[in-house]
Amino acid sequence: MIPPRIDLATGDAWEIFRATNDVETFKKLADEVKKSPNYPAALKIWATYMVEATALNDPNGIINLKKAAAVRINMHLYRQLHFARFDPAPDTDDDYVE
Repeated sequence: MIPPRIDLATGDAWEIFRATNDVETFKKLADEVKKSPNYPAALKIWATYMVEATALNDPNGIINLKKAAAVRINMHLYRQLHFARFDPAPDTDDDYVE
């Protein structure tokens, strides 16, 4: 069986958070990801929402390797798209209008 893992795309590398034993969960890994100095906490995209949800033990968060891969790809594509202006990360949320 492949152990749980969450990969964090950085500017020029990957930071990989992988379970080292059978009791580590995606929640524990998400907690570690959030503590990383490379984690873009101010960035509000699907990938960061998923990491946050997983850290809160939300059942809609990362619960399997397929979802972890989708989160990795979303973060990677976003970083590549905004490579030249990622620090600070641009505001991607639309303002709420009634």
